[in-house]
Amino acid sequence: MKRISHGIDHEPSTSSKRFRRAPLTPIRPTDTTVLQRKPVYSESLIAKLNSNAYLTPNQILAKARYEEHYQELISDWKSKYFSSQRSDKTYGEFTPIFVDLIYCLESFKPQTHVIDIGSGSGNICIYSSLVYGYESTGFESVPQLSTKASSFRNSFSNNQLFQHLPTQFVNKDASHLYEYKHIFKKSSIVFFNNKKIEASIQSKIVENFFYLPTNAIIISTEPVIPLSLHVSDNSNSRLEEFFLKCKQVELPYPPGAVDWSSKKGTYYRTEIMSRRLKEYTIRKSGRTTNKQK
Repeated sequence: MKRISHGIDHEPSTSSKRFRRAPLTPIRPTDTTVLQRKPVYSESLIAKLNSNAYLTPNQILAKARYEEHYQELISDWKSKYFSSQRSDKTYGEFTPIFVDLIYCLESFKPQTHVIDIGSGSGNICIYSSLVYGYESTGFESVPQLSTKASSFRNSFSNNQLFQHLPTQFVNKDASHLYEYKHIFKKSSIVFFNNKKIEASIQSKIVENFFYLPTNAIIISTEPVIPLSLHVSDNSNSRLEEFFLKCKQVELPYPPGAVDWSSKKGTYYRTEIMSRRLKEYTIRKSGRTTNKQK
């Protein structure tokens, strides 16, 4: 999978020899999270996304069909769930332009598998499968929403072009996601709307990210790696080890990225980088060897 090239600062590679000599220091939030303050989306890129210039004719047809069905679905869905259970602070769905942006920048392979945690109406999964042909799985803990998402997917079955969408929706809460680790093992990207979620529930969800392959991407509305993270020499937590092999970047939303309020905000891109954990392990083993001498 290609690395994105729109100005995100990736760590330069460092030889293992250097890490054997360097003193071992705790990992702090400043080591794992970078706030990208400069504009990272060119005007030409946004214009390209808005005009569908990067899509094939079949993809443009699929996108038009998606938007047609989605408007029918969302008018009913919002009347039932938005007014009584949601607000502009907790509700929000990534729009097609945002999903297009992520796929355009990341350049995933055709056999990509997409996960959406808290899939709601199923828009990300269905859009990913319909327009890009990716396999997708949506996890939703609210039975009514999971059922609605399945109905949304089935609404395309009357058209021969879209009869067999590689999309599935699973009605499971965070404590049962481990049953689907085989899906996490083959997934290249996870969308995770964790804007309003309890820390204990998020920890259970993040535990399943251990199974993601190297270079997998997590797109979240709030940090996956806690900003208060402090991993010391004696840290043996599996969760902390996972954080050590991630690189988290905070990025601004492009215009029209989120369907909730007009407020500007940021999202987080977390990449699984096994090299980071390997480097830390080398440093730690080198420090132990020196102490034994």
